[in-house]
Amino acid sequence: MEINDSGRLKHQRLHKIVASEYESSLAKAQDIKPPRQEPNISPSINEDNIIKGEIIDLRLHDVKIRLEPSGQVITAKVSAKLPLSIGQLANFIVSDKTGDQITLKLISSDTTPINDLVYKALYSAGLATSDKNLNLVQELLKYNMPVDKKTLMSLIKLTSTYPDTDITTLTLMYKNNLPINTSSVAQFESYQQGTHQILNELNSLADIIPNTIFDIQKSDDNTIDLTNAYKSEEVVISSNDKCHSPHLVSADTDNLLSLHKEILNIIRDGENRQIEYITNRELKHIFTENELIQLQDALNLTYLPDSMTLTELYHHVSNLYNKGNDFISIINNIKLTAHVFEAFIGMSYYMAKSDKEILFDLLNTNSYEDFIYDSLHNRWTLSPKDLVTSNKVTEYFRRLENDLESLQELSTNSKSSDISSVKSSLNKLQENLQFMRDLNNLFLYVQLPIRLLGQDAHGELYVFSKKKQALDLTEQISLLLHLDMANLGPLDIHMTMKDRYVQAVFYLEKESEHIIKEHINQLINLLSLKGYTLQAKTEVSRGKPDFITDILEQDVKEHMVYRHSFDIRA
Repeated sequence: MEINDSGRLKHQRLHKIVASEYESSLAKAQDIKPPRQEPNISPSINEDNIIKGEIIDLRLHDVKIRLEPSGQVITAKVSAKLPLSIGQLANFIVSDKTGDQITLKLISSDTTPINDLVYKALYSAGLATSDKNLNLVQELLKYNMPVDKKTLMSLIKLTSTYPDTDITTLTLMYKNNLPINTSSVAQFESYQQGTHQILNELNSLADIIPNTIFDIQKSDDNTIDLTNAYKSEEVVISSNDKCHSPHLVSADTDNLLSLHKEILNIIRDGENRQIEYITNRELKHIFTENELIQLQDALNLTYLPDSMTLTELYHHVSNLYNKGNDFISIINNIKLTAHVFEAFIGMSYYMAKSDKEILFDLLNTNSYEDFIYDSLHNRWTLSPKDLVTSNKVTEYFRRLENDLESLQELSTNSKSSDISSVKSSLNKLQENLQFMRDLNNLFLYVQLPIRLLGQDAHGELYVFSKKKQALDLTEQISLLLHLDMANLGPLDIHMTMKDRYVQAVFYLEKESEHIIKEHINQLINLLSLKGYTLQAKTEVSRGKPDFITDILEQDVKEHMVYRHSFDIRA
């Protein structure tokens, strides 16, 4: 028994050893076999797993997806006909797995009709599905614009040319056929930000011009030496002078006087009649009869100064100045004052040194500097009376455009470096006016720099209509007047009118609402006297409106904006 039991135990140990060696040998054999082909899906992909990737191929129900973030490519079936496109990023859930074959169900939150169009548009145009391109197509769809290859390539080029410009700005400008360049983009952004008021720039220019002139006069490089300016003997002006040959003056003196004369001619509305201002010319050959009457009243003359010579007038003014009288404040007519100084400057070429020194003293006074500013300010703003006078606004813009062109030519021809600030201000204004003209190809819009008692106000007028043809006053008219008031703050008045019946809503800040309510009846009564019926109410604004963008966001060729070509020059 013991022998048999011992043999059975030995046999069992031998069997285990053989089995162990067999298994070890089998394992070694398996290690040197060619690797088995891995399935085309990750072992971690099971039912109820959510996977995300880019569709790189799509054939009927078969789809190839490059998984994120691993980059592994899998082949799968989709459970239903879905609006998928190559290049689309999407989320799926594994709805079925049989062996190596999986079936996917689309669950991506990005799969909306809009996003489907976005991917299809890029695929059709042969463009990559980058974030930039995706955003671009979404902008086009947002504003009901075509997403064809031509439009996409145009916008891609624009975004590359103006990389720092908001894509919405470029899209809206492109949609409305607005010129797109560095200047127009800057103007569009300025309008969006509410920093586009020509009133501010005009007031700045009216202030810069006299300051620049006086800086030139006072600069060391342009110091006027009247003694050395003459190259011939000094000739004293008297009322008996018949005619003098002009003295030769220095270039600095000549340029400075010419600058004064050009500014004065602008103030006079360009009424220079090419008169030769010589010392013995009688005033009746220089000034109109109405101007002579005003001179007589201003200077307290007992007779009409038509036989007075220009030299006599200059001596009379010099005496007033020497006695401490401010000649500029004596004459209330701006154009007449400008005309008198223009005549004196024209005559200066024949002046003796002492008389020329008095003239330069007059041109260097604070009152003369204020005169230049006030004169330009009055030319470049509109009074409330102008707003209700036929063609006054059109005349204003024609005058402004001509003034800016004259100043541009003057600054271009000037050799003084001090004139650079004038050039910069002129460029901004001219670019603003050009953008305003561009906007008027879409709808009637005009800025209104208004001059009120003791303050200025920025105004903007928008006119809307359901009609595309010429404005018919028998039809209902819709308009918006925007004002920036010193005391009331921003004020927006939306009005509709038909057959002398006006409905108005005043949108304003909470702090100003009670002021309008207290005085609204006065406006109702005044309009009633003129045959209008006004129904008005107030509403508190909840934020600063951006009317330009709001209007351009609409399909202006199909909806409410009244199309009117408003030439601000004519």
